[in-house]
Amino acid sequence: MNEKPEATIRCPYCAEEIQATAIKCKHCHSDLKPTAKDVTANPTFSTTKKKAAFGSTDWALKFVLKFLGVVLGLVLFFTLWPIPFFLLIAFIIWKKTSLSKSKLVGITAILFIAGCIIFSSSNKNPVITSINPSDAQSIQVPTIIISGTFEPKNATVKINGTKIPTENGSFTQDVNLAEGLNNVVITASHGLFGKDTKEVAIRRALTADEQAQKAAAEEQRKQSVKDALQNFYDQVMEIPKQSDEDYQTLVDNLDKTYVSTSYMNAGILKDNFGSISYKFHSLNIPDGLLADEKSKLSDGLSDLAVAYSTKKSAMENFQNYLNTQDLAELQKFKDNGQLSSSFVISGIAKILEVMNTYGLETR
Repeated sequence: MNEKPEATIRCPYCAEEIQATAIKCKHCHSDLKPTAKDVTANPTFSTTKKKAAFGSTDWALKFVLKFLGVVLGLVLFFTLWPIPFFLLIAFIIWKKTSLSKSKLVGITAILFIAGCIIFSSSNKNPVITSINPSDAQSIQVPTIIISGTFEPKNATVKINGTKIPTENGSFTQDVNLAEGLNNVVITASHGLFGKDTKEVAIRRALTADEQAQKAAAEEQRKQSVKDALQNFYDQVMEIPKQSDEDYQTLVDNLDKTYVSTSYMNAGILKDNFGSISYKFHSLNIPDGLLADEKSKLSDGLSDLAVAYSTKKSAMENFQNYLNTQDLAELQKFKDNGQLSSSFVISGIAKILEVMNTYGLETR
């Protein structure tokens, strides 16, 4: 048996054909209100359709607005709590008593004024009324006692960001001092936004014993740096020593040795110079130096690493020359040798500059 087709109607918003029982148009997505005929034919349709017509978007919007209202109310209540608290009492009195309207208005006004007074007193701006010692003091002790008074008495006091104990509107606190100028910041806070800040500048000079200890420590540091720097310099000079001597021997005897012997020596030197360049790159700079001194040593090592990398290239040019007798390769060998020497001179000069600062011996 064929089922009877479901009745259809036209959407009142877009005029497209839809099912008669639809609660939302599938074409324009408009919410559809029930007709009197729908309600008569199906009593439950009205309730169901109204709930469905109350779309998810509307429900979410109302929920968000209610939530924001509750949050705002709580914020205002806890921020201005004395005022809404007393107004709440007034509201209860209006609801639960049968007093005359004039009396209720009077009671409400009294409670409102009381809330304002309590709120004002609880949010009074604090004031630091005195501090001892005064500004611009110069002392030699490592610790100083900072004391002072403030209003109101229940304000919170911090010194250099650390909360300190107070008693009856006053405070006393030990503060450690570093050598030189010390800025001691005292802050009193009260209520939500009230704050008062005072700053005391205290200069601490070292005692004679402290100065002697500091000088001894500095001398010990310098000696330690000197020892490390001397060891560093000795390594720099020792790393390429043998290879440099072999290189010079090779250059001096270009026309006096057999080709096979020269080629073999050049290969050995090429490997050695590559190793030397790596050693200069990885050599550690001594600790305890100033930043500028470390930078100069680092630049010196970089120059030396480039110098011996260039010497390695010179050896490759020399081997090519021995294989091909190409004079252009011989010229490259000489040019790279000269370029390498200029980098060696630059690198050693930077290292010697730091050595001379500490009065160290060089060779």
